[in-house]
Amino acid sequence: MSKVLSALGGALPDERPLLSLQIVESVAKCPTGYWPVSRTYDEDADAGLLRQNGLFGKKPSHYICLSKSEGVPGYVMDGVTVVGEREAAPAGYSVAGRAGKRRLCTRVSRHAAAPSAPPVTDVIVCSKMRSAPQGFILAG
Repeated sequence: MSKVLSALGGALPDERPLLSLQIVESVAKCPTGYWPVSRTYDEDADAGLLRQNGLFGKKPSHYICLSKSEGVPGYVMDGVTVVGEREAAPAGYSVAGRAGKRRLCTRVSRHAAAPSAPPVTDVIVCSKMRSAPQGFILAG
C-alpha cells in the first residue's frame, strides 16, 4: 500500500510554497536543495536566460534554481517580478539575481501571517508565449 501512495504522491503536483530562488551560471552549479528550471514550458527548449559567446557559437547560460526546503525559516515567497537593470526593485521586493540587463526580484512574507497574495508554488520559463498559461501569473 505504501508503494502505491508513494507513486501517487510523486505524480501529483507539489503545492508547497517556494522558499528560495537563485540564478546560477549553469545547471551544474545549482546548489544542494535546489532544482534548476532547465527546459521551457512551451517549447521544451533550453531555458537559459542568456546566450553567451562560446568557442563554437552562442550557448545558453544563467538558469533559475528553485527550492521548497532551503530559505529563511517561517517565510514563504509570495511574489516574483522582473525589472530592468536601471529600475529600482518594487517596494517589499529584493533582488534574487541578475541575468544580462534584467534583475529577478522576489518578495517573501511570514508563513503564519494572513497572506496579501497567494504563495508562489512554481516558476516556469516560456520562450514564445507572450501571456501566462492557465494557473500562472506573468512576472515580466
